[in-house]
Amino acid sequence: MGPQAEVTTAQLGISRADQDLLAAASHQRAAPAWQAGRFHEEVVETGADESTLMADEASAHPLGASGFRLVLNLALEMRRSGAETGVAAICGGGGQGQAILLRRA
Repeated sequence: MGPQAEVTTAQLGISRADQDLLAAASHQRAAPAWQAGRFHEEVVETGADESTLMADEASAHPLGASGFRLVLNLALEMRRSGAETGVAAICGGGGQGQAILLRRA
């Protein structure tokens, strides 16, 4: 977690152990839902070759441009597919995470 997350959870009395339990329980509920296709209507397939996705993402842009690439790719895919909304998320390292929701105007 980042420094502000540590401050916030301390103020709210949420221990690291509690956070870990919540994360594990969340995954245990989400994994079967993914396998059962319950998120199918909410996920837009990109057609990317998943076997090369990490290598391409790691080498195809300068350091610090990952978020920009994710948002731009999301916007382009939304335009291509006609999707009304889309979400991109990224790990910022050290337990940080950011997400953005795009909605067509």
